[in-house]
Amino acid sequence: LLQQKNDINSCYFAAQTLRSKIQNSFHELHESDYVSLRNSVISHIEHITPETSPTITKQLCLALANLVLLMATWQKPIDNLIEKFSTKTESLQPLLLVLTYIPEEIDSRILRLGENRRKQVLSDLDASSPLVLNFLQSCLMINDTTILKHIELDVIHCFTAWVKMDCISLSDAANSAVFHYAFKILSSPSAMTEEKQ
Repeated sequence: LLQQKNDINSCYFAAQTLRSKIQNSFHELHESDYVSLRNSVISHIEHITPETSPTITKQLCLALANLVLLMATWQKPIDNLIEKFSTKTESLQPLLLVLTYIPEEIDSRILRLGENRRKQVLSDLDASSPLVLNFLQSCLMINDTTILKHIELDVIHCFTAWVKMDCISLSDAANSAVFHYAFKILSSPSAMTEEKQ
């Protein structure tokens, strides 16, 4: 259904079903199928365009974020995703959403991560935090103001999610360009007041 793109309702249903299956039934999947599932979800996200409905984008990004949290065999997933998506401007927003949802979903009641897995994920996020911080700062240096205006709130939301989970230390956060950019937006008379979906 996602590949056929017949209409927004069928695509939303397919994206929501994919996310729901990963959340609720991942443990039923044989380990030999993990990589093909991961590649399939990544492929769907690669086909997201500015015309894709935000609700569909959200479901697909949540599906990938949940997969990162559940798939213990995926080594350095954050590094892999940044390497894969950060060079394409059309993929920046989906990547930012995935990176935001990963720390936000760690304590999800639906995923029910075991304590050992939760500790491993937090350790992995700590290890990847310098790369994430560099990526977020690079997003704010984009010369295309149209693209920057489209993603700047997503950058700040992502940054906040990582700081809340202590994956980015307060000292690193306070010294980052993202932190100063956020205050620049807040102090600007033309600061955006609309909350992005």
